[in-house]
Amino acid sequence: MKAELLKRLIPMRKEDFCNLQNHTHGSLSKQEIPNRQMEAWQFTNINRLKMLTLVEAEASSSNIPKYLPLLPEVAEGTSRIILASEIDSVTVLDLSESIEQLTKEEIMENLGDILDATGCKHHWPVTLNYSHVNYCIALKVKKNMNGNLEIVHIPTQTGIQAIRILLIVEEDSSLCLNQVTLGQGLQLSSLVLEVFLGRESTLNHGLLAFADSEAGFLGHISVLQESNSNYTFTSVARGWGVARIEPRITQVSGNAKTVLRGLQVVEGNNQIDTHSYISFEGPEGELDQLHKSIADDKGHSIFNGIIRVPCLAQRTKASQLSRNLLLSSQARIDTKPELEIVADDVRCTHGATISQMQEDEIFYLQSRGLDVKQASTLVKKGYYQDILNTLPNSSNVWNPLERIMQVDSPLLGLHEN
Repeated sequence: MKAELLKRLIPMRKEDFCNLQNHTHGSLSKQEIPNRQMEAWQFTNINRLKMLTLVEAEASSSNIPKYLPLLPEVAEGTSRIILASEIDSVTVLDLSESIEQLTKEEIMENLGDILDATGCKHHWPVTLNYSHVNYCIALKVKKNMNGNLEIVHIPTQTGIQAIRILLIVEEDSSLCLNQVTLGQGLQLSSLVLEVFLGRESTLNHGLLAFADSEAGFLGHISVLQESNSNYTFTSVARGWGVARIEPRITQVSGNAKTVLRGLQVVEGNNQIDTHSYISFEGPEGELDQLHKSIADDKGHSIFNGIIRVPCLAQRTKASQLSRNLLLSSQARIDTKPELEIVADDVRCTHGATISQMQEDEIFYLQSRGLDVKQASTLVKKGYYQDILNTLPNSSNVWNPLERIMQVDSPLLGLHEN
């Protein structure tokens, strides 16, 4: 990659973060680390999370070159950015003309505003990210343009690895964004993503998060939607020792559409949380949310979804459903969909189910010649597929269904020989 392209893509380097980091280090030291007395953290494995925050980083050296041959080919028509912890380890492959970098001035003007507007600027995971991040990827999709982008975060060292992304999708433009986050060993991957969607814009956003059962992941996704914008977010997570995915979306003037899809698979001693918060700040907004989980062995799946509909958000249509499969008597599922409604002219529903694999489904498939294992596999595939179908097409090169179904680590194909 040419050095001048790297310089244009990432105008905000570590030295530009010095004042910000000095401030947030102070904020982090004053801020109470999450504990189980806090309602939002009552089920999280705090001890495992604390342990990962204390792991020291190895001497920084880019391991990206040795990973490059192991990555799947990038989807046709898609730009790929590969990230590590240090700016010198960033690789850019064929950045589309529809996508351009923000200037340092634009970054300083916008960075943190979306977090503030969605009410999470001072949340502990965000402050942790601020205090460890070394650079910011800041991009915009130009007005009346279409783009396809993939951002891959590859593990290169132990300890906290913080990634910060600012994305502006301008008016009448669209983007398919596929993010891939990988974790291996004693790492804590920290992602803070801020997204602004202009009027009549569209973003189809996928997040594939896979690890080897030790690593941790904190993913904070903050989105502001202008009117007539469309945002689809699909997250697929498996293999994390502890993970917490937090999409927070605000429809700033209503009349926008949000689609959320989530799938988390926990086994062994894994724990994966999803905590969503959607706020309607104007009339005639729409939300369609479906979250699924499968818990096996001693795995623990957590879902908490809050929908806020104040008085000014009349004629809101919102649907939220949490569906869960419990495959082991030692596994655990906690699910809590919530509605906070003040407006009186709305159509809002929510619900949750926790069940085991239906014996009649297995029996029916056995009657068609499948053994128990084959029948169980087929049922799982059907359970996963409607979530996977909403991922951006560019995610297909990562074989998400295969990684979810794989008996061993979902990092298949990414281990060195």
